[in-house]
Order: sequence, then C-alpha cells, then structure tokens
Amino acid sequence: LAGRYGAPEGRLAIGVADAEVAPGLEHALRNRGLAPFNPAGRPRRQDALFPLLAALAALVREPAIETMQALARCPDFIALVGQRLGSTFSAAQMLQELDEVHARHLSPTMAAALAHTAARPMARAAMEVAVELRERLLGGRFPDNASAVLATIFQARRVAGGSALAESAEAWMDVLRETAAARDQF
Repeated sequence: LAGRYGAPEGRLAIGVADAEVAPGLEHALRNRGLAPFNPAGRPRRQDALFPLLAALAALVREPAIETMQALARCPDFIALVGQRLGSTFSAAQMLQELDEVHARHLSPTMAAALAHTAARPMARAAMEVAVELRERLLGGRFPDNASAVLATIFQARRVAGGSALAESAEAWMDVLRETAAARDQF
C-alpha cells in the first residue's frame, strides 16, 4: 500500500498505537525502499542534553557527592564553572580535585564535601555553582526555574543553529513550554 504513494515522501502517515509494532513496520518500509520517519522513535535519553538534565534532576532530589561527580562531567557545566573562574580555570584540575575530595573524605553530601575544599579551589568553585543551581531549581515555580537554570548554564557558550544540540535543546524547551501550559490549566 505504501509503495503506491510514491513521491513526494511524507504524503502517507500511519499512526501506530503500540510502540512495539513500530520497529517492525519501519523495517518493512526500509526493505521496500521507503524512508520511514518516526518522531517518537529516537528516545530523548540519547540526546546531548540528557546527561546534564539527568544530573540536574538528581541534584534536586539529593545533593550527594556522586551527583556532583556526574554533573561535573557534563561539558556545559564545565563551561559554566570555567566562565565563572576565568583564565585560572582548568577542567582537568577541577575533576582531579573533586575526585580527591571524594576519595579522601568520603563525604556523603556536597555540604560535607565543601568543608574539605579549602586547598582545592576548582572543586570548591564547582560545588558552589552546583549548590547555586540546586537552590534555583528548588526555588520558584517549575518549569520556569528549570528554564532559568538552563539559560544560566548555556550563557557560557553559543549553540550552533541546526546542530544536534540545538535540536535537543528545542525539544526539551518544548517539553518545558507544554508543562507550563498544562500547569496553568490546573
């Protein structure tokens, strides 16, 4: 049936209620030389922003040092800390200092770990930025607070239009806008 539609692509749309059926249908279309398009077929967990968003969500749930370790390995968080520290910043040194604090003191929370950062300025700066982001996420109203935190993080760099990161950011911002619209209805 789909083969009869020919060009231009996109003229035929098929809705699939059971997501488990979609891969088989996509495979069958490809075997017949047709290009399937499944907007829901690429999970957002594979997006460039997912590790950052997951680390921020974990940070809100619990300010554990393990959460800080995950956040500190997100390139955009590194860029934000670097922007705050200027020319003295070294990502490698920041990560090394964070690892040292964790290994030597086994502090369960960022607050406890901060007490051991007097001689580790990069680790201290990273933890202070994380604490600030957490306070902003816990304050205000969701999703406005999340949008504000993301704006703060991404002010540190430009995102090229049309890039995978720009596409991911737009998709996540759409989710935030839809959440805000739904919130306002209740």
